[in-house]
Amino acid sequence: MPTPVMIATGNDKRAEPEAIAKGLERAMRCVCAVSAPGSQAGTGTLIGPDLVLTNYHVVEGLIGEGADFEGAECRFDYRLGEDDRLLDVGTTQTIFNIRDIVVASKPSLGDVRDGGDVFDDDKLDFAIIRLDTPAGQLPDYNGIRRGWIPLPRSGERPDPEIGQKFMILQYPYEIGGAFILQPLKSDNAKFTGVRGAAGQHARYTHNGATARGSSGGPCFAITFQFAFIALHNAGLGETADGQSRGQAIPLRRISGFIERAYERPANVLGLVPPQAPGKDVLARQRAESIERRKEAALCLMDRSREERRFLARLFAASLPQVARPLLHVVVCRTNDAHSHFIKRLKFLSFESQPNGIDQLRLMALTKGLSAPSRTPQPGVWPQQDDVAQRRQELSDIVQLLDPRSRYLVLLSRTIDAAWSLATEEPLLTEFAAMLAEHFGDNRDGIQAVVCFIVADGEDSNAVLQQFAGLWSAGTPPHCGVCVRLSQVGFNELDEWRAVLETAWTADDTFNAAIASQFNGTQLKPLDIVAKSLDVSLCNYIAGTLDRSGKPGEPRP
Repeated sequence: MPTPVMIATGNDKRAEPEAIAKGLERAMRCVCAVSAPGSQAGTGTLIGPDLVLTNYHVVEGLIGEGADFEGAECRFDYRLGEDDRLLDVGTTQTIFNIRDIVVASKPSLGDVRDGGDVFDDDKLDFAIIRLDTPAGQLPDYNGIRRGWIPLPRSGERPDPEIGQKFMILQYPYEIGGAFILQPLKSDNAKFTGVRGAAGQHARYTHNGATARGSSGGPCFAITFQFAFIALHNAGLGETADGQSRGQAIPLRRISGFIERAYERPANVLGLVPPQAPGKDVLARQRAESIERRKEAALCLMDRSREERRFLARLFAASLPQVARPLLHVVVCRTNDAHSHFIKRLKFLSFESQPNGIDQLRLMALTKGLSAPSRTPQPGVWPQQDDVAQRRQELSDIVQLLDPRSRYLVLLSRTIDAAWSLATEEPLLTEFAAMLAEHFGDNRDGIQAVVCFIVADGEDSNAVLQQFAGLWSAGTPPHCGVCVRLSQVGFNELDEWRAVLETAWTADDTFNAAIASQFNGTQLKPLDIVAKSLDVSLCNYIAGTLDRSGKPGEPRP
């Protein structure tokens, strides 16, 4: 009858290049260097989100009552790149503290020098470490979820076969007699014999090249889908003809011990790692990531010259002697991108000081827009009609708000030449007073912005000019500023472009695309500029994702 692995994979004893490549890529993410003060250094394999399999003798100093875990750690991704230099892991967490020993089995006499061929079925020289952080659920240096290699149940993996080829991964600590951690190493080898009582097959000898620190190195069958099949635990010197000689423990024996002796084997064996997303999922994630970042970039596209004073007032901390204004007015044309402006107000935290806004912008560009710090309450400014009726409509809006909560009230209305500032100004003043009275001691809980959108027409300039004079004779209590959103020139986007470059690095092609929207000192409506830059902005973001090597997250 074919062995379980052969049944599972359906292949023969010839190596499959794709299986080897995929298996090796996964293994390099999951194999780590294990070190602990008072113990030998060695190699380990991530077999669960926070579980590492290694040899007992590697972590012997951590086993038993009163064990001190200070300084005990597992280190991943310590290896060379294609340029033969150590990988630049950036800010990725690759070192994890050892928190506990979950299950362990001491070595047999045959595992130690001059111990003969005496092997106890319950003494297998292995230990399973628990890390203080689920390393398997976090990304590796390249942004890919690290994952793990499950420890199979005893009936799911056969013993090795004599002559079977395998690859051992290891973190040697010794070089030229010095005790120095080396980058991850591998060696192709084959199983050459067995040790133990007749028929016991307790240990398998092999001809792999190993050194101090290789203990606990996983052995992956080059045939059978690069399956994790044995655990290296000792070097046995050299043969008479000078070949390396080492020893490995079949995983089937380790799994069998856990099933017999550990009260919760299901918490250790056969833990299925999350599946790597397919190409269609990655493509969808990429498209969603581009759209999310484009939304953030357009939301942040502003007229820094005109908005700076407005934001400074809006974000100013409340002082006992100077209460924060509660009501502000925005006047614009239909194509002045007021929707971007309103969205910007939603997502920039009102609890931040003006000098903290830049950090919020960078976070939005790299991670997407965060949830508003206040509850947005959209609505409409009352239609031109009887003043008493309009006043009642405003009162109804206020009464619907919980005075103990925090809101951003956003009212808008499209107006034309029939609208009069003389009528709107007292209503705005009354509305601000209503908000102040309703929120009482919780006035920091309310901010309101009324947006008047001037319809296109022959008289639109006159209407804009009229509203520009709002509160010119003095700002009423609880009222703030009136800002006019106007057209922009090329230089007015410099600050916005600088923020994008800080988050995503410079891109000359995108800078040229911005410049192409303007002709010298020409001014253009911001909404038109934003729509024209849509494709170029998406390409810029896509290029950033490609350079980072991450399908959904550009490097901060």
